[in-house]
Amino acid sequence: MGKVDGVGVALQPGAAQKTTATAPAVFPPLTSEGIEPTINQLEHEATIGTRAPEQQKRGGRSYGGDLEGGARPVSFGVLLSMAYGEPVSSTAVGEAFQATTAMVLDEVVFGSGYMHKVTTAGTTAGAAPTWPTEEGDTVTSGTVTFTTLGPQAYTHIWNPLAADRNPLPATIWTINQDDPDEIIVDKYIGAMIDELAWSIEAEDYLLFTATIVAIRNVENESAPVITRDTTALWSFDEIGAEISVPSISAGAWAPIALYDWNHSYGNQLSGGDRFQIGSKEIVRLRPGNIASTVGFTAAEELESHYRRAIADEPELVKMRMNARGRQLVDTVSALTDVYESLSIEFNALEYTSGNIAIDASEPLEDIEIEANAVIDNTGNLLTVTLVNEHDGSDYEIPA
Repeated sequence: MGKVDGVGVALQPGAAQKTTATAPAVFPPLTSEGIEPTINQLEHEATIGTRAPEQQKRGGRSYGGDLEGGARPVSFGVLLSMAYGEPVSSTAVGEAFQATTAMVLDEVVFGSGYMHKVTTAGTTAGAAPTWPTEEGDTVTSGTVTFTTLGPQAYTHIWNPLAADRNPLPATIWTINQDDPDEIIVDKYIGAMIDELAWSIEAEDYLLFTATIVAIRNVENESAPVITRDTTALWSFDEIGAEISVPSISAGAWAPIALYDWNHSYGNQLSGGDRFQIGSKEIVRLRPGNIASTVGFTAAEELESHYRRAIADEPELVKMRMNARGRQLVDTVSALTDVYESLSIEFNALEYTSGNIAIDASEPLEDIEIEANAVIDNTGNLLTVTLVNEHDGSDYEIPA
């Protein structure tokens, strides 16, 4: 793997695998980038008037490798769309402003990219006010006073089994400036994520490895302007999990304390060795069967009936893995619990390894558990939820 000065990523228009994006949307912070060409050689080894073989022609080629690093709350959403497909929804936290409407204390509306809380109850005017864009500023509409909380927060949800969801192709720019006088830029077109693996530990960064397969490479591109989203590299103040079994407490979610958790999602792409006659370029990449795993290390004992369910009733066990970062709404209100966060809910888990310790006298502590995610009896697999300050436009299929 090689060190690069920057990697830009943007989803491609119309989800077309050979239509390049015009400019990067995000620049994920990476520790390494290892996209390399795989070039086939034609096999004919005839000789003409000499015992030495002729020079061979190069044939079809593909590009692949790993992107490794941390993630920021905005940039990671693009990688999620490259793995799980387009989000099923991206919704603003709060409500849209409604004219001539009675409002009570602590209700929250959004406007001009910010959230605004009712601090004086009353009835709104016939039109929306000019919303402030500074935290703590106030504005009046009718007899209602709003106080600006901060930038608008959004909730994004991915479900890879929703209708028409397939991993989305992207254009990737790799920018290398080893020589101060020369910037080397490669552009990879039709890049798709074959496998996305991510791991989280308390008070550490979200780390990921994205295994990429791309169709086309364009060399010596003009260097894009490297911009960064303004959020810090993503660390988490709190991680945890919840478990649910229908036969236990009516399926109520029960918390589990964890040291860490990880998730791997594979698309098992095919077609990387398929070339049309007369072309050196891959015809098309096709997603195969999903392979999804989850692992975690328990930080305290797990009650024996949940241990039994994990071992004996995998099709009934649901789990949520949660990671929470900085608070987006720092005030006493109905939205006190809005944080930058990442969570994934598995509809059914099939235990594969780890000491489940069925006897209640045996603690499930410091034990690493691994399981496969499988579909439940309703045909659902998993959902990923990301909360950040981005409207989600970079996560959707561009026009």
